[in-house]
Amino acid sequence: FGSSSPGKGEGSDFVAWPARCVHLPVRATAARAPMGDLAQLVAQIKDLQRSSPRAKQAWVEYSDTYLSGMRDPARQDEATLQGFLDSYGSEEYEEEEGAGENWGAQDDLVQQVKAVQRSCNEARQAWADYSDTYLAGMRDPARQDAEALQAFLDSWNSSEGSTMAAKAGPPEALVEKVKAIQRQGDSAREAWTEFCDTRLGGVRDPRRHDAATLKAFLSWYGVDAEVEVKTKARWPVKEARQPKPQPEKQSPVPADFVKLGANLSKQFKAAWVAYCKSSGQTVTHPDKCEEELISGFAEYAGQLLMADMGGEVAEAKRPATEQSGPPQKAARQGDAPAERKKLTIKKSLADAIRSMNAEGREIRIGAVAGPLGKLDEESAMAILTAVSEEEPADPNEFICTRVQEQLQAA
Repeated sequence: FGSSSPGKGEGSDFVAWPARCVHLPVRATAARAPMGDLAQLVAQIKDLQRSSPRAKQAWVEYSDTYLSGMRDPARQDEATLQGFLDSYGSEEYEEEEGAGENWGAQDDLVQQVKAVQRSCNEARQAWADYSDTYLAGMRDPARQDAEALQAFLDSWNSSEGSTMAAKAGPPEALVEKVKAIQRQGDSAREAWTEFCDTRLGGVRDPRRHDAATLKAFLSWYGVDAEVEVKTKARWPVKEARQPKPQPEKQSPVPADFVKLGANLSKQFKAAWVAYCKSSGQTVTHPDKCEEELISGFAEYAGQLLMADMGGEVAEAKRPATEQSGPPQKAARQGDAPAERKKLTIKKSLADAIRSMNAEGREIRIGAVAGPLGKLDEESAMAILTAVSEEEPADPNEFICTRVQEQLQAA
């Protein structure tokens, strides 16, 4: 602690605690503890601090003055703690006659100042201004003497109390105007800083000055106190949210035909996939296929539908299998030739097939149009008549077989 610490001076004598510190009545003096019992000394000092606010303040000032602000008794040695107790209990700290009453009176003043602060925001600000101006910024009433506390109470309770309240709370409009000037930029902020440092003791909070002071700054800065100060927005103002632009409706493309058909019918989707594979395509997504392929598929599907309904259709072009495409399944023995390059059927034959289907038979024009188209109209009509007479279980297979037999016989 150095030679200035109690118990650490030259020789074995303790350095007395200066008389300028807070004086306490003799009745609060603690008994001397035997040396060597650090725990007992710590307990005595803690009990002493709990005995009264003045005793606690005595230890605080002693710690700040001699112990570098270390206020925990447990972190000091025995000699230091005993030195405080000896100094605290010496005659040098006995108060004069009537000290007990004075101590009680000062404690009452402390409570009065605290009550004034709790009464309103203006009173709290008034005590802060009083402390900053006359008490070196020390705002704890317990650390002031009775004379300083009484002077503040007299000023507050006198006719000047309203003036102090006004000083504690300047008009909010003036405060905001000063702040608005500071927000105008670095030069404006530096102007307020310079004004405070040179004229206001470095106090830069506008709320800690009265209205006259703030008006003086506005006049010095060249701003009319009655004119609104325009400032830049502290935070960027968000623009109103604009509705998202709706995408323009695009004209349909060939790929949309395949997508719509696939969504409506699984058979349609399967037919499209089979058509792509037979064309040697490695992908089947319509967006990745050429329009020519999709147009060919649409034409081929339309021709099959027309043929199945008995109408005369033009040549239905099946997709040409490329060499690089997947291998095609070999035709089974006995199957009808897969010749579908030309799907044409006479109107008389189509009418006969529709008439037979109306009677309950299930003849698919798409399945028999090709085979019947290889025969002349008379021979084809004879096969259809045989279907009506013999009523086979599968009329489509019956027609294909009879056509093949006649072609072989020829």
